Amino acid sequence: MTRKHLTEDQIQRMIASDPDAPEATDEQLAQAKPFDEVFPALAEAMRKNAGGRPKSENPKIAVSLRLDQEIVARFKASGPGWQTPAFPCPKPPRADQTPAGLPPVLRS
Repeated sequence: MTRKHLTEDQIQRMIASDPDAPEATDEQLAQAKPFDEVFPALAEAMRKNAGGRPKSENPKIAVSLRLDQEIVARFKASGPGWQTPAFPCPKPPRADQTPAGLPPVLRS
């Protein structure tokens, strides 16, 4: 789709014709205050909530791993989403547990 480029005059006419969003005057701009001065509690709440998902108590660690081509090919052969179950390596067993074993894709 091609976008139609508007001239500055067309843009200004569109701004002037919009009753819901009039252009701010110099006097209004001179009286403007920063958001956090006008709404300090809201600004603080927004700052605290800016991080996305909550922090994990046991975060995962990003690693880089080099594997033989044939190993990666075996994982990929399992189809879409092969990265997710590719490395569900079992945690070391506690003294009262038996080893969980290897994921099925690594057993053959």
